[in-house]
Amino acid sequence: MAKYSGDLTFIPPGKPIDITSLKGKTVWIIPSDLSIPFMQTVANGYKEAAAAAGLDAVVFDGKGSTKEYNRGIQQAIGTKAAAIALISIRSSFVSGALKEAQSAKIPVIGVSTIDAHESPQEGTAGAATFDYVASGKLLAAYAVAHTPGPVRAVFSHVPEFVELEKLRSGVESGIEEYCSSNCSVATINSQVATFKTQVPTQVQSELKRKPDTNWVFPAFDGQAVFAASAVRQAGKGDSIRIGSINGVKANLDLIKNGDVQVVDVGASNTWQGWAAFDRALRAMLGEPPAVSEVPIKLFDKENLEGIDTSSEDALFKGADYRSEYKKLWELS
Repeated sequence: MAKYSGDLTFIPPGKPIDITSLKGKTVWIIPSDLSIPFMQTVANGYKEAAAAAGLDAVVFDGKGSTKEYNRGIQQAIGTKAAAIALISIRSSFVSGALKEAQSAKIPVIGVSTIDAHESPQEGTAGAATFDYVASGKLLAAYAVAHTPGPVRAVFSHVPEFVELEKLRSGVESGIEEYCSSNCSVATINSQVATFKTQVPTQVQSELKRKPDTNWVFPAFDGQAVFAASAVRQAGKGDSIRIGSINGVKANLDLIKNGDVQVVDVGASNTWQGWAAFDRALRAMLGEPPAVSEVPIKLFDKENLEGIDTSSEDALFKGADYRSEYKKLWELS
């Protein structure tokens, strides 16, 4: 775990590129649900990177609806977007729209849609993401190391986010690897459009059904705040701990305050936006599909002490990724 608690290193996505011919163009980014905090930050990072490179960026909220995902892609095609990025949107949900984009020669980039060690989704021209499996194993390792006795966990899943299956497999394999015996992980499922109301009810029901539960692993930070509320309402804030992913301020503040959540594994969401934009530039210039990885970091109360949780630059120290990308784009 110590390996993932310190400063980060920039992972180059490729060779320097000449983006002169792309300046002034407009790119789009479509989050599956812009109400989810980490997606807001990724989208803002994408816009920030576009502005630095001399391009414009449009954000379209998918609102957790397959219909909206497709409508957003079609609108982007209609406005002759130069590239499109999709945050946590499975390619099979938009296969027809992806074919339309391909016909229009508009590359589509996946963001946080796959594990860093997978190939880009079918119909896409690349991806920017992080290691979901390692994130899950880190959560499991932390739980085992900080729990006297066996870990009795619940993983709160959203199967529509296919990448979260890799996170779940990481949690499960980590528990199996690091726990000597008698540990377990149960899974509950919710939907993108309704998880805010489903998760509290489901978590409370699971705690009643399995009163020996001592850990809850929500699949992402946006879920975790609702799971934490459910744990408090069940009167188990002192006996159940939460670990999730994304490194969102609200969740990191829960950790700093000792309020149910105790660990979070995150990749800089702003950095993911820059990585996705870099991938879009490379696709527009004809580079073959590839995956750009953003490194992960584990946060707990110890390494958050004295850190401004509103500043990703303070949280994810060690790599000046903005300067690194600008060098690759020959801007500095």
